[in-house]
Amino acid sequence: MGRLSLLQTISRSSPIVFLNIGYMLHIRRSLWASASKLLSFLLCGVLLPCFWPSCVEKVEHTPTANDIRFSIDTVKFDSVFVAEVSPTRIVRIHNLSSRPIVLPRIRLQGAATSPFTLLIDGRATLEAEAQRIEARDSLTILARLRSESETFTSERLEDEIVVSLRDGASRSIHLLASGLAHNDIEDNNLGLLEDFLQAGAETPVIIKRPLHVPKGKTLYIPAGASLFFRAEGALKVYGSLVIEGTPNARVLLAGTRLDTAYKHTPGQWLGVTLMLGSGPHRIKNATFRAAVTALRADSVTRLSTIENTVVTGSSKDAMVLKRSNLLLRGCLFVQNSGAAIAMAGSRISLIHCSLSGATRFGQQRRSALISMEKPPEGTRNELSVVNTIVWGNYDTEFRSYDKSRFAAEIVTCSHSLLKWGGERPASSERWEGVIYNNPHWEDPLKHNLELKASSPARGSALALQDAHLSDLKGRTRLHPDGTVDMGALVWRKTE
Repeated sequence: MGRLSLLQTISRSSPIVFLNIGYMLHIRRSLWASASKLLSFLLCGVLLPCFWPSCVEKVEHTPTANDIRFSIDTVKFDSVFVAEVSPTRIVRIHNLSSRPIVLPRIRLQGAATSPFTLLIDGRATLEAEAQRIEARDSLTILARLRSESETFTSERLEDEIVVSLRDGASRSIHLLASGLAHNDIEDNNLGLLEDFLQAGAETPVIIKRPLHVPKGKTLYIPAGASLFFRAEGALKVYGSLVIEGTPNARVLLAGTRLDTAYKHTPGQWLGVTLMLGSGPHRIKNATFRAAVTALRADSVTRLSTIENTVVTGSSKDAMVLKRSNLLLRGCLFVQNSGAAIAMAGSRISLIHCSLSGATRFGQQRRSALISMEKPPEGTRNELSVVNTIVWGNYDTEFRSYDKSRFAAEIVTCSHSLLKWGGERPASSERWEGVIYNNPHWEDPLKHNLELKASSPARGSALALQDAHLSDLKGRTRLHPDGTVDMGALVWRKTE
């Protein structure tokens, strides 16, 4: 009996058996087809590359200018002091090709005379060779100013990162920085500081250790002077301190970091201390930046004045005033971690000041803006607040060491805007014209405490006899309509 006849017989006798046999034959054909495809894949992927170049992975090549792209063509650094380490800047070279490329050479054009250095493959260098970049990938280069040489005294520091290409061609990335010359005071040498200041306030001075002003001596700091302090730097005044800045030539006292990312980082130096029995002191148009505590006063009993001064970036209390007598007029406190003013047994007057509880991202506050500590025996806290704004995110920005004693402390307030959540600590005769609403500052996070047009502090201040005095920007406080704004900065209509 033939094969066909057998199948026909089986089919007639059992249709189910016939269908099963057909299905098995179909599976065998499918398996054979799959095996054939797998074999073809292995031949092309494993064996043929040995004989057929078109199957081989694309080989690297030296690129042309069209094969690469820079993430930036000009790298600008923040100003830094000569011989100081600068922050690094990132440059990326992108491979636009579908094949790997090899850059024959990357170098600084100035070589050993360059004020810059590069970090390539984790190694500080002035040049590197044979840098491979995979297809559609990039190479990261770090650049910074060199600190090991003090010969780079030019105000304008420049160089080029030169990237070699095919046939001797190249492309460049421009590096640009400003290196600031400075005078250094290594030891406690007040005379040297005075010599530097008399020679001209244009050159910054770096103070590396505590500097003392002896009893009977007055340290005069002229307009435009800049005093920068190392971590252990400080100014201790046993005599008198006179700072005479102007709105257009302020005096700066700060840490040595000038780069944008770090210059406002709190706690870079120790601050200024007005020692026991010193004074009187006069500080005008100054900026205290990034100290631990910007100003301490201990038993400064002769009235001292601080006018149109900015205090920012203190890692602890901005001002600590113990048994002292101070008048603060037109001062601005912002982004300090502790209290703006911590007083103990002191007599303090605030006129046209702005105290903000705003802090930088990640900077925690640890105190209300005004903290009245326990006064030394025989003294008491006396605080006068006039035409001033005190505002933050605490329920009340005034704190007493003992709430039950708030009434015993002398706190008077007139025509001011306060963040005050409790009962008034004084009678209504000494507590008038007070506003408890948001002052609507422009941008406290950027130190801008100017008033918006919607601010309730506009035109709400008391017109004092000296209302013509200038604000922090040198603008008259007295508006044409005879009104005066609260705070350290007046409102100005924007065109």
